[in-house]
Amino acid sequence: MPLSTLTNRRGSSNFPLTLGPLAWYYAHERYLVFAEPGLIAQWIDRTGNGNTLGSLASNRPAWSPNGWRTGVGAVDFDGVTQFLSTTSGGMLAYMTGADIPFSVLMTARIDASNDHGICYWLDGGNARSHIRTNNAPPETLRYVRTDDAATSVTVTGTLDMGTSNNRFGVAFPGTTVSTWRGRDLDNNATACNVGTCTFSTFELGRTSVGQMDGVITEFIVLPRTFTAAEWERYVYYSIGEFG
Repeated sequence: MPLSTLTNRRGSSNFPLTLGPLAWYYAHERYLVFAEPGLIAQWIDRTGNGNTLGSLASNRPAWSPNGWRTGVGAVDFDGVTQFLSTTSGGMLAYMTGADIPFSVLMTARIDASNDHGICYWLDGGNARSHIRTNNAPPETLRYVRTDDAATSVTVTGTLDMGTSNNRFGVAFPGTTVSTWRGRDLDNNATACNVGTCTFSTFELGRTSVGQMDGVITEFIVLPRTFTAAEWERYVYYSIGEFG
């Protein structure tokens, strides 16, 4: 199916590719594999870097054709059991080491307030790289980084994520982290420095603190931090793309 045949030309913009992503997950049926009607077995990475996410039968998130707005779908996580994961691909191979820079840009919505996991990198030991929310009002974005030796730093924002459609960003240059909600900078280069992290798995829709209750219509991972200008461009692109 050529991109020009996607509903309302959604998916025809290649702006995210200009950022040089490690992974790009776009919530359109073209990039989803269904095990049964409405339940997602795989979410295909649009970059070609081999980061396809999969799920077991008991953990499959739902496809919601109007999950973002009328006519614009989203991957819907139930907050209980649903998530997607990978143990291979360029995104995972890149992340292991000390002070490896990365960033995440997502078009998403949190549907219920609680302590939610959005995504994380992990392995069988101590290492974790969590993007999650806090567990006390207001619901704010939180980044937690734990190294192989179990040294951990938690950085929590102050801006309420709310329960409306929005854009959220996390930028980690190696020893600090910045977070964004919409066009607003929340944490600004806040200290977040630990040692070497070894990762063998990536999971989307949960972390070790809990499951995500909400929807994601786009999720992008970069092998670097984005600039303020790039973030603003992403927000405007996302509004134009998804509404």
